[in-house]
Amino acid sequence: MFTGLPMQAVLGVAALFAARITYWGSQLRAPSQSAGQFIAGNGTTDSYDFIVVGAGTTGCVVASRLAEHKQWRILLLEAGPDEMFSHTFPMVQIADPQATFLDWNFTTVPQTHSGAGLNGRRNLMSAGRVMGGTSSINHLLYIRGNREDYNIWSREGADGWNWKEVLPYFIRAENNQNDDLLKTGLHGHKGPLRIEDNPNQDIYLADLLFEAAKESNLYNADSNGESQLGFAPTQINAFRGYRWSAATAYLRPSKQKHRSNLHVISNAQVTRIVVDPETKTATGVEFMVVDGVTPPALRLVTAKKEIILSAGAMNSPKLLLLSGIGPKDELEKHKIPQLVDLPVGQNLQDHLQVQMVFTTNDTRVGLSMEQLTNPAGISQYATNGTGVFSESNVISFGFFHIPELGRLDGTPPTLPHIQTAIVNTAVYPPEELILRQNLAPETVPLYYTNTENMLKSGFIISPLFLHPKSTGTVTLSDANPMSPPIIDPKFLSVEDDVKVYAKGFKVVADFFINSPTFQRVGASPNYPRFEQCAALEQGSEEFYACVVRFAGRSAYHPVGTCRMGGVGDRRSVVDPQLRVIGIKGLRVADASIMPVIISGNTHAPCVMIGEKAADMIVKTWSNATSGTANNNGKKSQSDPALFM
Repeated sequence: MFTGLPMQAVLGVAALFAARITYWGSQLRAPSQSAGQFIAGNGTTDSYDFIVVGAGTTGCVVASRLAEHKQWRILLLEAGPDEMFSHTFPMVQIADPQATFLDWNFTTVPQTHSGAGLNGRRNLMSAGRVMGGTSSINHLLYIRGNREDYNIWSREGADGWNWKEVLPYFIRAENNQNDDLLKTGLHGHKGPLRIEDNPNQDIYLADLLFEAAKESNLYNADSNGESQLGFAPTQINAFRGYRWSAATAYLRPSKQKHRSNLHVISNAQVTRIVVDPETKTATGVEFMVVDGVTPPALRLVTAKKEIILSAGAMNSPKLLLLSGIGPKDELEKHKIPQLVDLPVGQNLQDHLQVQMVFTTNDTRVGLSMEQLTNPAGISQYATNGTGVFSESNVISFGFFHIPELGRLDGTPPTLPHIQTAIVNTAVYPPEELILRQNLAPETVPLYYTNTENMLKSGFIISPLFLHPKSTGTVTLSDANPMSPPIIDPKFLSVEDDVKVYAKGFKVVADFFINSPTFQRVGASPNYPRFEQCAALEQGSEEFYACVVRFAGRSAYHPVGTCRMGGVGDRRSVVDPQLRVIGIKGLRVADASIMPVIISGNTHAPCVMIGEKAADMIVKTWSNATSGTANNNGKKSQSDPALFM
C-alpha cells in the first residue's frame, strides 16, 4: 500500500494511524469484559433484573436505555469479540469485515429457483458476530424505510407500530448533522446515533447523477423525509472518519462511565433460554464461553424481570427452537420437548440484489484502482480522517415506484418497488466477489468485474427487489447449540417476484442509458454475459429476468422469523409489545419481529425497534415514563461526550 514512499513518510503515516487508534480505543470503542473472566462476585453477579441476548444493533440500544434506570441491573451478552480498529473505515473496501471472523458467515441451502451463478447455488448471509453486530460490519448507510411500510405493519396486527407511532423513536435515536434536514421536523439531533452526510457528495459522479435526476424530476433531498422516491444523497453513521456503530453510539466509554449497573460481556454464546415448564416463565439463560482460551463449560445467569432476545433474524429463532419454543414437528425431529407451539423460523424475507457496471469515456467518473490504493489518500485519512477512505462509496440510493405494477398489485404510489445503490467505482477485484458474494469462479469473468472493466472509469448500479412474495425458513441443523441453523430463503420461488424484479431492473438501467447527462460522458452498460441469457435481447425484461435468476443474491437484510402480530394470529411469534406469546418474561427485539420487510436497509429500523422496545419495557416495570423524542437544545457537532 505504501510502495514508493520514503521510509520516513511511511513511519509518519504509521504514527498518525497510531494516534487515530489510540483515540478510537479510548473514546469510541465499547468496553466489555470477556466471558472467560465473568465470575460471580468479581464485580458481577449471577442474577440480573434484565438479560439482553446479543449486543447487535438492537441489543445495544435496549441494554443502554434500560441501564439509564439505576435501580435495575442489566446484563448484555455478546457471542463475538470486541470491535476492532480495522473495520472502522467508512470505505469498507479498505478492510472489509464481512466474511471474516467478525461475521457469523451464514450460508443458505442450495436455492432451487435462483443462484445458478453462485458456488453450489448457496447465498452467503452476512451478520455481525461482534460488539455492535451488523452495524459494525455494514456499509454505514442510514435508511429508515418507507412510511407506508409501518402502516402495513399496523394493518397486519402490529398495533402501535404505524408510521406516526414509530417516527418519534427514529427521531429520538438521531444525532443528525444536516441543518436543512433538521428544519423539516422529521429528524433529531440529540440522540446517540450520529448521522452525517456522506463526504463524497461533491464528486463528479454525484454531480452527474443529481443533474440527471433533476432533469427527470427524480431528485430527492432526503430519502428519509416526506417522500422516499427518487435519487437522494446518502447519509452514513460516521464521526471524523470513524464508523459510528450501535456499540459506539450506545455503549462507548462515556456512555458506560456512570453505569455500574450495566455489565457488557463478550465471547459469550447463549445456548438456551431457561424456561420453567410449569409456569411457562423465562428465568435465565445458559451460555458458553467462546474466547478460544477458556475450556468449554456452560454457565447460567438468571433474570428477575425479563430476558430480551436480540440475536438477529437467524439466531433469535434458533435460540427459541433450542429452548422448546416452536413448531412441534421441528422440535420432535431434534428430541426437544415443546413448551409452546409457535411458527418460529417461518416468514423469512430478504432483499435480493444484482449489480451491473456502467463504463464511461470520462476519467473523472468513479474511483480507479489507483485512487483506491493511493498513499496520499491513506496519509490524508490518517492525518485528519478525511478523503476517500472516510467515505462510503455508495453516493446515492434511488427508490422507484413503477405505476404499471402499482395498478396491478395495488401498491400505493408512494411505495417503491425497487431500490438501487449507485456505487462510485467500477472496480471490484474478482477474488472479492468469490469471497464476499460466493460467486462461482467461472461466473466472475462473465459478470461485472472483467479485466477490461478494471481499467475503465465507471460506476456500478445495484438494484434491490424490495417486496418479495417469496418467503423462507430458519430451522435447526440438530440440537447442538453450536451448529449453524438451516437457512432456506426460497428466493424467487414465486414467479411474480421475477417479473417485478426484471421490470424494476430495466427501469433503473434505462434511466442511465437514456439520460442525456450520462450520454454526455459515454455511459454504457456492461451487460452480464451469462451463457444462459445469451439468446435474449440485452436490456429487455426477459434478459434481466434471466440475469436475476442466475446471479441474484442476498442483500443481507433478513427479517421476519419471529413475526410480530396479534395474539390470535397463528402467524405471530410475538405480540405488539414484543412478548413471546405463551411465555412470560421473554421478548424478542431485532429484525426478526418485522411482519413485512421494509423498503430499504434494515439498520435504522433495528435501532428504532430497540428504542421502542426499551420504552415499552420501562413502562411495564416502572411508574416513570421515558417519554418520546425531546430534541430541543444545542446540536452536538464534534464531542462524542455530548451525544445523548
